[in-house]
Amino acid sequence: MRFSFWFLSVCALGLVPLVGCGDNNGGGGSGGTAGTGGTGGTAGTGGTGGSGGDTTAVTVLVTGYDPAQGGFLGPLEGVKICLVETGDCVTTDALGGATQQVPLDQEISATFEKEGYIPYLIPVFVSEQPGVFKLGMGSLARWEFLHGLVMSPFRPEGVGDIIIVADPAFAGATFDLGSAAGNAFYYNQEGNWDADLTETTSWGWGGFTEVSPGEVQVEFGGTATGCMATTGWPGNVDNSVRMPVRAGYLNQISVSCNAP
Repeated sequence: MRFSFWFLSVCALGLVPLVGCGDNNGGGGSGGTAGTGGTGGTAGTGGTGGSGGDTTAVTVLVTGYDPAQGGFLGPLEGVKICLVETGDCVTTDALGGATQQVPLDQEISATFEKEGYIPYLIPVFVSEQPGVFKLGMGSLARWEFLHGLVMSPFRPEGVGDIIIVADPAFAGATFDLGSAAGNAFYYNQEGNWDADLTETTSWGWGGFTEVSPGEVQVEFGGTATGCMATTGWPGNVDNSVRMPVRAGYLNQISVSCNAP
């Protein structure tokens, strides 16, 4: 079963669904994992068309997230979710739920947007029917705060940010963009960005600011071995993941590696 789940079951930031995550990651980057949420909700406004061929339904539950306001802010209605390749969009309902048809066995990406919240771009490869996923969507205020910690301008034109979420999380992993340019950071023990770190802490996450748009490949080193994309596309070499970068967005991938 290859990349059968759209999002990885990990805790804390951004578009990372699901269950069983503790509050210790609440200070995470741009968002957090959702709470128990509602029962799913039906698709919001927007079409559910596909790109032709076989498709499957993916359901997402979205909550707001901001540690400065106490963490989870409840279901987010009106989050617009669009497939980049087809332009098909749905919008979350009052329960934070939306369901969309996505093509099977194709490299695609989806955007998640709502005023006052971080816009996300997530690359995915769905090979079979996934489950229901939960997303904690971080606030723009949180994103601006994190940029300040690494002395990076907030939302400069023409570049985007990358977040790499590892599950299971472990220390000593390194992330490399190869020939692409970007300013590296890793999450410290408090769950905040730190540009002085050179490898992951036990938090297990990291990323890059000020990355130019286009497709990039993240290569993993240090204690990270056997890494495979959970969100993202297969890399061209072992222990790597490809992903698109869009200017003005938080571009996120999730990986599963062999923990040391």
